[in-house]
Amino acid sequence: MTYKNKTDFIRNHNVRRLGIVEYCLGLERQGLNEQQIQAKMIVDKVSKSPRSVQDNFSFYKKISKQIGWVK
Repeated sequence: MTYKNKTDFIRNHNVRRLGIVEYCLGLERQGLNEQQIQAKMIVDKVSKSPRSVQDNFSFYKKISKQIGWVK
């Protein structure tokens, strides 16, 4: 399923997940690699533990191909 807008995404997930997806996408567009994005997630306190970084980033990688509102 491709999410054509943010409302569709929020219906299936939640607002926090939307924020994480947009945060990671923004860092990826700045040219950061996967390790740098995950490190920045801890530094910026987006995720509070290494475990939550892993969960949030793996969710982003899984869903990133389905995001249609930013392309």
